Amino acid sequence: MIAEFFKELGAWGWILAALLFLGVEIMAPGFLFLWLGIGALIVGIIGLLDVFGAGWMNPYAPWVAFAVFSLVAAFIGRNLYDPRKSPSDEPNLNDRAAQLVGRKGVLIEPIVNGSGRAKIGDTIWNVEGPDSPAGEQVRVAAHKAGILQVEA
Repeated sequence: MIAEFFKELGAWGWILAALLFLGVEIMAPGFLFLWLGIGALIVGIIGLLDVFGAGWMNPYAPWVAFAVFSLVAAFIGRNLYDPRKSPSDEPNLNDRAAQLVGRKGVLIEPIVNGSGRAKIGDTIWNVEGPDSPAGEQVRVAAHKAGILQVEA
């Protein structure tokens, strides 16, 4: 039934489908219907321009082209809009130890043989650094595997 509808409308059916897909994308954004709309629009434009002539001969050719163009649009769009590739204004948002670099804290246990514990903010952290007595103020210089590297 849907195939017959598109066959009767020809290229305009594909353009109508593209507008419907794009309208759904506007109503419920999620970057799914956008790629389908682009694929349908390309098939509609090819049909209007009669690039391949005589209605593409095979009745399944527009459907295959729609699938191919939609997949290509999705892959290109995924590479263009990949949020993992865009720089963040908060690169240490989910890395608590990295956020602490440069902050000061107080040793609650002395650093003996290079390791101890310090209170930084409202949390107690395992720290590494030069041997120091409890109660001394330290500054976080770096972090490694959840252990803060401190200096006096």
